[in-house]
Amino acid sequence: MKEQVSRRGFIGSLAAGAGAVAFARESLGKPDLRVGIVSDVHLSPPEKHQSQGAIDTFERVLRFYRERKVDAVLIAGDLTNGGTMDEMRIVLATWKRVFGVTDGPEKIWVTGNHERVYYDQAKKKGDFQNPGYADGLYNGIERNWRELFGETWSPFFIKKVKGYSFVGAHWAEWWERADELRAFLAAHKADLDTSKPFFYTQHAHPQNTCYGPWTWHQWEGGPTTEILSGYPNAVAFSGHTHYSIADERSVWQGAFTSIGTASLRWLAMPQGRENGSVCNGEGQRMDAMYWEPQGLMMSVYGDRMVFERYDFQNMEKIGDDWDVPVLHTKGGKREFAFETRRAKAKAPEFPAGAKVTVAENVRTGGAEGTPACRLVPSGRRVRRFAVPRLRLRGRLRVRRG
Repeated sequence: MKEQVSRRGFIGSLAAGAGAVAFARESLGKPDLRVGIVSDVHLSPPEKHQSQGAIDTFERVLRFYRERKVDAVLIAGDLTNGGTMDEMRIVLATWKRVFGVTDGPEKIWVTGNHERVYYDQAKKKGDFQNPGYADGLYNGIERNWRELFGETWSPFFIKKVKGYSFVGAHWAEWWERADELRAFLAAHKADLDTSKPFFYTQHAHPQNTCYGPWTWHQWEGGPTTEILSGYPNAVAFSGHTHYSIADERSVWQGAFTSIGTASLRWLAMPQGRENGSVCNGEGQRMDAMYWEPQGLMMSVYGDRMVFERYDFQNMEKIGDDWDVPVLHTKGGKREFAFETRRAKAKAPEFPAGAKVTVAENVRTGGAEGTPACRLVPSGRRVRRFAVPRLRLRGRLRVRRG
């Protein structure tokens, strides 16, 4: 018997072996807070970058959160592709179609590299006609932010939602103004009471948290890990890598809690070897997997946070929910520390008798199977990485005996 396993099915199957904590939700009662959490929306006008599908996905996700009666929607950066006001207005227009002009949950939105880098690059080159500069969000950020949101722009902000504090840091501010971030948190110490969690978001993962030291563009996390280490009740949300939340390494607990938020536009998976070296000394990403949007639904119950993981292309859940305890002290047990999970983890395996066949993909010309390889003009097979992986293109044929 042959079984065709799609990319979606393979990604979903990763969650089954992740060791996620299963529990009885009904025993927790009504949550204190509900928050929809996404990242890397990457919207543009419909005629650019095949963006109509991304706009439709974003609207579908917002309608889902509206049905769940969320108190806030957190977007951990990269709302747009090019950081223009035109694109930002598309983001807001989509929001207003779902929540109206004045109603709706609180927006906890921060900028990512795609909101700022094209403006910075054009300014450096003196290319003032470039849309990234001429129509850039950051070309008069204070004025533009007020026009869009009716709020005063600040590199860092704090908002209260049902008694819980949310702190946001816009792109690059956490490393360019690290001392100011420290001072900002210290000035709001009363709002960051250790009896309950507070939530922090920046676009890039704090270093050595989500997915550990093999994270793509690790350096962009800046000194945030060191800064938040003084706040065990901090829960950080970040995107940027586009790494799938099917992988439980999206959650890290150490001095604080850090959670990756995947992407609504396209997914990637890390390359390299866990607990070992990575390519070129820095984490890498596998080829992009488009139209695999993922996001989170967080419910806060006193000392616990429950995260539902969703495949928003098919509007279905990914594996078991994460039941993550709130940390209050610098010491004590960390249920989602990598070391704790490694001691409990069992290696995933195929059923007895299963066989994997390797075949050339007639659509892409690439090879499927393991270890990873690529075809070069001479036809010579070149191994690219020391760790076996599957190239997720087309379909993998799994033959069961």
